[in-house]
Amino acid sequence: MSDGSPTDIPKEFLDLIEIDKVLLPQSLHEFVKATWHVIEPGVPFKDNWHLKVICDHLQAVTEGKLKRLIINVPPRTGKSSIVSVLWPCWEWTRNASIPFMFASYALRLALRDNLRRRQVVESKFYQDRFGGKVKFAGEQREKAYFRNTAQGSMFASSLGSSNILGFGGLRLVLDDPQDPTGAESEVIRESVTEWLCRTWPSRKDSPEAAEVLIQQRLHEGDATGLYLKQGGWTHLKVPMEWEGDSECAPEV
Repeated sequence: MSDGSPTDIPKEFLDLIEIDKVLLPQSLHEFVKATWHVIEPGVPFKDNWHLKVICDHLQAVTEGKLKRLIINVPPRTGKSSIVSVLWPCWEWTRNASIPFMFASYALRLALRDNLRRRQVVESKFYQDRFGGKVKFAGEQREKAYFRNTAQGSMFASSLGSSNILGFGGLRLVLDDPQDPTGAESEVIRESVTEWLCRTWPSRKDSPEAAEVLIQQRLHEGDATGLYLKQGGWTHLKVPMEWEGDSECAPEV
């Protein structure tokens, strides 16, 4: 009976793993396709042009070509799975020391994706290929915060929360920072604007830290509208129906 040791794995599978170790860190899109089964077991990955475009823009952030990226996409299009779950896990295959911070309008959503990130990193698929680079630090594996042995970390919070004080990151990711049910409330929008302008930017560990916002548009005064008024952001719009005016960063 096999004891599960590497010598019992057929050589062709070992060869594939070695190929993945080299090729997957080079392409986020390929990593997403290869790793999808970990977060969506039994659900086939259905590729589409918009997924490739989103991956290309995120990879440009990783490679230092973009520092401030807005992605507007409709709901239920794989945005959180790619931007908030698979992208940070992929970036750790290239540099495991990067600290990430994530925020959503609801803490339950932020914690959900933090658990999904941990699921990917702990998976046999990921550890077989990248376990030599990315291993958990055993004493830091909370729902909202975990750290690896290279000092990389992932921290999840919600808009308006004060629990982010004391934490920082080189990647600040906002995933649907505004509750759709409060989109028309001026009071709620002003509260969100205050937090986005004062609290969230202060969490950057370095001037070189990158920021990513992904959301469905809710109002002209939502987070996207705020950042576009500030200027300096690359804006990727992926509409539900192609209207001929969507924008992609020319340098990506």
